[in-house]
Amino acid sequence: MRSGHAIRLLVVVACGLLASCTSVLRVQVARANIQQQELQASVQESAARTQLLTLMAMPLDAQVDFAEPVSLEAEAEKPIPELAEATNEAVSKRDDLHQQVRLLDAADATARSRLAALLPEVDVVGSFQHIDGQKLAQVDSFYVGVHASWAFWLWGSQWYAHRAAVHQANAARLLTGDADRQVRGEVSGRLDQLRAATSAIDVAKTALASAEEAYRVTSELVKAGSGTTTDLLDSQSALTQSKLNLVRSKYQQAQARVSLRRAMGG
Repeated sequence: MRSGHAIRLLVVVACGLLASCTSVLRVQVARANIQQQELQASVQESAARTQLLTLMAMPLDAQVDFAEPVSLEAEAEKPIPELAEATNEAVSKRDDLHQQVRLLDAADATARSRLAALLPEVDVVGSFQHIDGQKLAQVDSFYVGVHASWAFWLWGSQWYAHRAAVHQANAARLLTGDADRQVRGEVSGRLDQLRAATSAIDVAKTALASAEEAYRVTSELVKAGSGTTTDLLDSQSALTQSKLNLVRSKYQQAQARVSLRRAMGG
């Protein structure tokens, strides 16, 4: 009986030691994950800072403190524009599309001028003569005439120049249509990204509420003695990750809104 009791006691002690070792390992793994996340966040911060300084044409070692984009976060409450509204605004404001339209107008004008060069040149000539100083020689005379010239031996080169200008105008017309489709496609894609980022915020808020409730329940279990500290650490880590996901989703939404504004010519 004593040997059986001792064996049971050894088993209990071994299980306790095993559980303790498991808890220690879980804590070490959680700590390693936190350190890894901290390292990743530091690398992302450094990369974002370098990108901002490069875009601002400033030295990479400049001592600049960047403030949080509070104004962009305030725009999150603004409604998302409809596709037709956003597309019309982009077509009316995009400078690159306006440039292509002007190039098309210039090509059409060149084609018309090449065609007009095939017609004869017509000049109206007029003259007026008035002689004064002698009573008997006071004469007023005028002349009006039309002078036409037609260099028909240049028709060949002028005709092909006209055809080349027509083809250039057609090419410019195709490029204008392609630019218009690209602008509309870009606006549509930016709108989809903004809608997806907005939906991601709703999902992140739901996940955060669940993580907060899980952390609260785990804390009560630990206080009651039926939970472990490791479970509390896990729930706290999940809560921190949920908060991070919500912040990241908000920044992604702000970036998507800025990209849409730029696509709309703002």
